[in-house]
Amino acid sequence: MKKRLLSILTILCNSNQFVSSDMLAKELSVSTRTIRSDISEINSDFRKIGICIESNTKKGYFIEKKDEVIAYIGKLGVDQYMPIDPFERRVYLLTFFACVNQFSTINEICKTLYCAQTTIQNDVRYIKDLLLEYKKNSKHEEDKDYIYLFNEIVKSYLSTEESIVLLSSITGYITNDVSVSKKVEDTYKDIYQLFAKNNLTISNKNLITITVLCVLMVIRDKFNPGTSSNSVDRYHPLTKSVYEIIVKNFSASFSNDDLRYIDKIISNSIKSDDKINSNLFEDDVKEFISLIKDTYGLDFSLNSSFIEQINYHIVYLMQRLNDDVDEFNPLTEEIKSKFYLASEMSILLKKIIHQNHGLNMNDSEISYITLHVAAALEIINIKTKILIVSDLENSNLRYLKIKLNNYFVGKIEIINCVSKIYYENEEIEDKYDIILSTDLLKKKGDDIIVKINPFVQQSDLNKIKRYVNFYSVNIVDLESYFDYFDERLFFTGEKEMNYYEALYFLTQKMYEYGYFSDVEKYYQAIIEREEAYSTIMSNGVAIPHTMLLDSNSTMSAVMVLKKPIYHLNRKIEVIVLNGIKSDENLNKLYLLIEKLGTSKKTKLLAKSNSLSEFIFRI
Repeated sequence: MKKRLLSILTILCNSNQFVSSDMLAKELSVSTRTIRSDISEINSDFRKIGICIESNTKKGYFIEKKDEVIAYIGKLGVDQYMPIDPFERRVYLLTFFACVNQFSTINEICKTLYCAQTTIQNDVRYIKDLLLEYKKNSKHEEDKDYIYLFNEIVKSYLSTEESIVLLSSITGYITNDVSVSKKVEDTYKDIYQLFAKNNLTISNKNLITITVLCVLMVIRDKFNPGTSSNSVDRYHPLTKSVYEIIVKNFSASFSNDDLRYIDKIISNSIKSDDKINSNLFEDDVKEFISLIKDTYGLDFSLNSSFIEQINYHIVYLMQRLNDDVDEFNPLTEEIKSKFYLASEMSILLKKIIHQNHGLNMNDSEISYITLHVAAALEIINIKTKILIVSDLENSNLRYLKIKLNNYFVGKIEIINCVSKIYYENEEIEDKYDIILSTDLLKKKGDDIIVKINPFVQQSDLNKIKRYVNFYSVNIVDLESYFDYFDERLFFTGEKEMNYYEALYFLTQKMYEYGYFSDVEKYYQAIIEREEAYSTIMSNGVAIPHTMLLDSNSTMSAVMVLKKPIYHLNRKIEVIVLNGIKSDENLNKLYLLIEKLGTSKKTKLLAKSNSLSEFIFRI
């Protein structure tokens, strides 16, 4: 059963009332037409066991025989990967367009992805804009070839080890070959071992890049046979070896253009990685780690993996800056919104590079450093240990664990699964933080028990989230941050002004109520922070603050703009100016920033007429 159909059934089984098609469409990021098509497919599949999803034009959809459906799903399992969310769909389409040299109609793509025309049209429009943006930022004419551009965009999207798993699934889906998933992962390992056997180091980023390019070429060969190269000997010996790995794993071959492109990447990797061994910028890395410790109280000095990766990255970074390469990352805004604390820390490196070398990092370069810092923060965070108490069958229990691990990636550790009888009558030796139970349990001692549905729904995940250590070093309750708002510092921007005028207005007001001792000095510090790395989020929320803890007390001033203003071509509808006093309050600030920066309710926030209404809408 396809993932999206399983998701629909999960939502319906966890609801005791009708669920509208609008709600299902919103939950799964598809159109209502796609939902109707999916429901029809489910019903045609379920008729043989005498089950039908009840449909009502006004109310939506409802399943009556929930237990029978759950049992049936447990036997079926998820037997086929399918791109289910916007990110996966767009990676699929990028990969498809980059590799399949033939025209495809919107209808054909809709049938392949089980989506409505509107959904696919929006995705194609997004990809077209991305291509134009890349083309505009390409300095050399040969870089404007569309195959090259597609390669570069797919590489940007797939830049972590987890991406290899996604790419393997998408490759299997495009080529209609389920066995290809393991082959992709084998290729990744084989290329790594190839470099190791030749006593060569290769950065993880370059390893992933070469693997991604190889897989793209395999898909091209699948749809465009007869374009293989007969001149592999003229390339670097490692390129020849990579070619042999692909032939062995996929029985595929590359065109001369593809070989030339991958040879360039491999040659550059070797050249770059050879330079890395000299640790040319070791002092910069030490200063960066020291500054993080002084500013945020976090010590990365014992994280050898982080230090090694930053050393690698700074060598590439300095090469680009010295060669005046204007790096472009299409995910910069998403990275800044999702990893705001890591983003703030990364700005420290920008200051070091400028002071020590007179070079300036752009926002895209900062976003790459942010990913390294975010990974280091993940290690600092302590995983929440979870004990599952359930009498579910193995298949349903397996689905439950997969859902939890996929949602709380790297944040939880499921230490054991026991039955209700075992929990209530035996002594549990494993140490755990919380218990997740699909049944009502008799509480033992100080145990924290969270009751959840067998098919975990978003409401269950929200309940669990309260007990999971999410991304800041100390667990912080968001509600406690609201103590740092002042009704006197809530404003509706009726008067027309630009962004800097709005910042000065808010700074002046906070000064009047005693939060700053020097208005001009504080305003200048805010502007310096903005010029280093803008605090304007992609969703229209700006969260300006200084780099220092120099406020008399922690407080936020809010301005909602009935008429949006623009700065650096970015739309702003809400401004939350922050004054911070202590490290503890700094953690709370970042929690609020992540909440505001990823909010999809900016327009609703901008319509707030009072502080209480604004807080309620957050």
